[in-house]
Amino acid sequence: MDANWRPRVRGEVMAFEGEHLVRFVDLGSLVMKDFAVDEWVPSLIRLLTGENSVRNIVAAIRSEASEGDIIQCIQVLAAERLLSHPRAAEPSEGLHSRQIAYFDEMVSRQPELATTSGEEIQARVRRSCVLVVGCGGMGTHVLDALARAGVGAIEIFDPDIVEPSNLHRQILYAHADVGRPKTDAAAQRLEEISPGTIVRARRERFERASTPRSDRIDLVVNCADEPDVLEMSDTVADWSMGRGIPHIVGGAYGANLGMLPVSVVPGLSVCWSCIRAATGTLAPRAGMTAIKGRARTTGTLGPITGLISNFVALDALRILAGLAPTLVNAVRELDLAGFGWRTLDVEPQRACAACAGVG
Repeated sequence: MDANWRPRVRGEVMAFEGEHLVRFVDLGSLVMKDFAVDEWVPSLIRLLTGENSVRNIVAAIRSEASEGDIIQCIQVLAAERLLSHPRAAEPSEGLHSRQIAYFDEMVSRQPELATTSGEEIQARVRRSCVLVVGCGGMGTHVLDALARAGVGAIEIFDPDIVEPSNLHRQILYAHADVGRPKTDAAAQRLEEISPGTIVRARRERFERASTPRSDRIDLVVNCADEPDVLEMSDTVADWSMGRGIPHIVGGAYGANLGMLPVSVVPGLSVCWSCIRAATGTLAPRAGMTAIKGRARTTGTLGPITGLISNFVALDALRILAGLAPTLVNAVRELDLAGFGWRTLDVEPQRACAACAGVG
């Protein structure tokens, strides 16, 4: 063990002391670990702040335990992934420092990420380009989150103008923007939020024949609901699958029901067509033909828009960072009145060529 290493207990790990017992509560992996310990171990843990080198830690408690026992204890804590990895960035208050710290925590607790670091993951986000279709309720929340996360380039498609009824839930717009094209107002606001993000605004509807101006697209997110969510999701999914680009589609919310969108990583997760086919089995639609759908004039609340949208933004960031997305292979419904979940896991259809190899 490097005597100059300054080990620290991970920021999202809490430690509690009992009689000859230390309990660690990991808020990242949501597990609790108990260790029977000698009396000197709590003193060691208090020194694992990232400010003390192994050499200094040994010197501080040498009178209570042998150097070998102290080093062995540190090694056990590291093996249990309770310590920050050696390449973790030092705590700071710089731009994106809290986000980098979050990524570092993931690296520290997930063995498959052991060769990277939070700064390297942030660099992936900074190099990425996202195409967002629609900048209304969901779109403005997703765009805001992506820009604040430091995404390098964003391209936006939307044909509409800002209307007064948008302002209570579409967070990029203010009263002065009423009557302006949404793409222009959104681009201006995003550039204020994140001057380092390149924003390309397209005041037009996204179609299967659309050609982005960006040289490379790493992710497409559908937030458009005209003519309806399913039709636009079909368009975005077809366009993206044909190019092998990850995409997030589907999803809707109204009254007390929120249906989360689905993330699709071509070749690794169930495609939108198979998800679409599975939704016909959900009650109360199973075996029925629609007579009337939800009216477009149905009301909603800004917090509901933000709640559903931020699930989307979180999964988008996971994809851009090279991490496993969460909103895959299932249809997820959220009861907004009681916050209960209902999930339908979806398997690929046997005849689906797009899902060949997905399992």
